[in-house]
Amino acid sequence: MEKILVIEDSKLMRQKIVDILEKMGCENIIQLNNADVIYNNPKFYMKDVKLLIIDIGLPGISGIELAKKLNSYPEYTNIPIIFLTAHSEVNIVKEAIQSGATDFIVKPINEDIFEKRISKFISRFKGRSTNLYIHEEDIKEKIDIEYQRAIRSKQSVSFIILDVDEKYGEKTLLEIKSMLRRIDMVHILKNKRILIILPITAQEGCKVVIDKIHKKLSEKNINLHGSKSITFQPESKITVENILEELKLPE
Repeated sequence: MEKILVIEDSKLMRQKIVDILEKMGCENIIQLNNADVIYNNPKFYMKDVKLLIIDIGLPGISGIELAKKLNSYPEYTNIPIIFLTAHSEVNIVKEAIQSGATDFIVKPINEDIFEKRISKFISRFKGRSTNLYIHEEDIKEKIDIEYQRAIRSKQSVSFIILDVDEKYGEKTLLEIKSMLRRIDMVHILKNKRILIILPITAQEGCKVVIDKIHKKLSEKNINLHGSKSITFQPESKITVENILEELKLPE
């Protein structure tokens, strides 16, 4: 049975999170006040876990240390990791993202915001598709999540769209995923267009990735019909609508 694992050293905060999750219809919620036991024996504790909610500043093994450990196991790389933190310093947020965080929520927790941010992950293991395809109606939400994360972390994020032949869609995606970082995201859109999201990546880094992709696909005899990219920097005035328009995505 699918489990949600909540690791938080504050009993009051832990109970608040559990109460919200139960209101959302979640039943199998495991609570821990430290990450040490999981760090030392992940295969025992992570069985059937579909979502991990963890405080960054735990006593002993920190949330970031646990995330790095879990992401060294291929079987755990697809489990969403939601960090809870009382910190908003750029270096801590950056390290959290690089450790494999899917999202992070700043404490004290606002119940409505927490529920909204968590609901999309819960819906995935309650019946919604988890494959690499993404529906048009979900594109804006996906980009907006990364846009807001970039603002909170004060880091750039880059977006790339590739146009490929339909028959090469999944093959292209697998080739691209093999050369990207663990924190990068790749999705197949309608007509086999491919969306790539590169957190913590400035314009120069985005160009390097595009050049590497073109070279790799050329070696595999996969032809690209075109590509578009845009980089968002938190200090810029670019909006989510600007990003969608530049990439020619539905708003």
